[in-house]
Amino acid sequence: MTNINTLFRNILHVNTAKFTKARFEVDSKGQYHLYVYGVVHRKHDNCCPICGKKGKPYDRRENVTRSW
Repeated sequence: MTNINTLFRNILHVNTAKFTKARFEVDSKGQYHLYVYGVVHRKHDNCCPICGKKGKPYDRRENVTRSW
C-alpha cells in the first residue's frame, strides 16, 4: 500500500512537502473539495510547492502549515 504522503505528492505534483492532514468536504452545490495541509522542507521555503517558482519569503518558523 502506498504511503499517504507519497499519494498526495503524486496527486498535487509536490515533491518538497510533508503532509500533516487532509480534509474532504462536499459543499451545498454538491461539489467535492479536498483540502491538504503540509509543511514545506526548509530548503524550499521561498518556492511555490507546486511550480517551484521563487516567491516572497514565507514565515520562517519551523513547521509552518500551508494548504493547497
